[in-house]
Amino acid sequence: MGNQRQAAEVELAIMAGFFAGEGSVSLKKQYGGGRVKCPALYVSMGNTEKFWIESFQKQFGGSCYVEIPKNPKAKPVWRWRLHNAPARDFLIAIFPFLLGEKRQQAEIAIEFMKVKDARIANWKWHTPEQLTAMERFADQMAELRRAVAETKRAIVTPLRSDSPTLPAMAANS
Repeated sequence: MGNQRQAAEVELAIMAGFFAGEGSVSLKKQYGGGRVKCPALYVSMGNTEKFWIESFQKQFGGSCYVEIPKNPKAKPVWRWRLHNAPARDFLIAIFPFLLGEKRQQAEIAIEFMKVKDARIANWKWHTPEQLTAMERFADQMAELRRAVAETKRAIVTPLRSDSPTLPAMAANS
């Protein structure tokens, strides 16, 4: 029994690592009738290897589709997507193995879903306070994405024409 549990944890760790590099977590504000409706949680991932996308769908459900590129020389991109409760369940499953930005995104998304799941008595509607809280989580997620993008831009050093790396790169291509 211990070996099966260990193998399952290794598989989740591998999937978490792959998702951390290739996947995305988003909270999207939905609009209808000129006003914000209940925001939704989405996790998605794209890859040119169908194997990975099918593995995630087999393990966690969701929808898969393929995008055929306009450039005939480019590979098709397979996409996988979950939203709301199944997305939360996926993030909870891989959470112990996430680090950095994706861990922070997962934390925000899980807290968002706690508010989203707490509907008022008639099960269909959220209070204005709950909608405001969910919008704050969506704004927090967007701010985290902006901050990470700025950090990544700041640490990338463009190659200069006098860089010793350029001739070596040209020789290897």
